[in-house]
Amino acid sequence: MTTAARTKTASILLVDDNREFLSGLARLLGQEGYAVTGAVSGPEALARLAEAHVSLVITDQLMPGLDGFAFIRALRAAGHRVPVIVLTAFGDWGPYAEALSLGVRDYLSKPVTRDDLLGAIARTLDSSSC
Repeated sequence: MTTAARTKTASILLVDDNREFLSGLARLLGQEGYAVTGAVSGPEALARLAEAHVSLVITDQLMPGLDGFAFIRALRAAGHRVPVIVLTAFGDWGPYAEALSLGVRDYLSKPVTRDDLLGAIARTLDSSSC
């Protein structure tokens, strides 16, 4: 499947406790042709995953309650093998090794540029069998 065709069929679940950031990111990805669903917490995201198939999850690393890594562990424990991209506002690469151990496909620092994010999404979708 070509990147353009994959873009038209890919569904992305965004997980971020910052509603303003989530809304802006959803708007950007929607304009790029992705079907986007948002969740403001890990538990809400897990519920959304139980309702529908998604091609990719993009999650914030630090969130109250269930942080990004705990969410990914819960996602994997529930049997979901969907690819994941992690966004972090702290530019700290220390947790990168943990992210890799959880099967994270990319780890990006906020603020993330449009090109960096879209590139990471394209690489992830192209390398997975969504």
